[in-house]
Amino acid sequence: MSAAGFTHHHGPWTVADVLALPEDRSVRYELLGESLVMSPAPGLRHQRASYRLHVALDAAAQAADAPVEVLEAVNVTLPSGLVVPDIVVADAGATAEAAVSRIDAPFPMKIDPAGITRQ
Repeated sequence: MSAAGFTHHHGPWTVADVLALPEDRSVRYELLGESLVMSPAPGLRHQRASYRLHVALDAAAQAADAPVEVLEAVNVTLPSGLVVPDIVVADAGATAEAAVSRIDAPFPMKIDPAGITRQ
């Protein structure tokens, strides 16, 4: 969709509208309420920090034998829209299907210093 396509969108944005947008690695699309939010892709320094956090969380989950999967920059559907967090710790059952294009929140997980457990 070109920039002109964004200006010609009528009515409130929906999750389906956002998911139908063409993938563009230079921009992150999110839906907050009924508003489309576009932000630039994270920079190199940000990506390094995100990767290190991912590695640490994944190691902790593996050590605790927690039934979770640590993911980076995936679509998460919330009651108020669609967001793309840098890191998501999701129930492994919610991500088991290869065709999953988004994860529906909330996640039934509890994270505390003692470990990650299913609630």
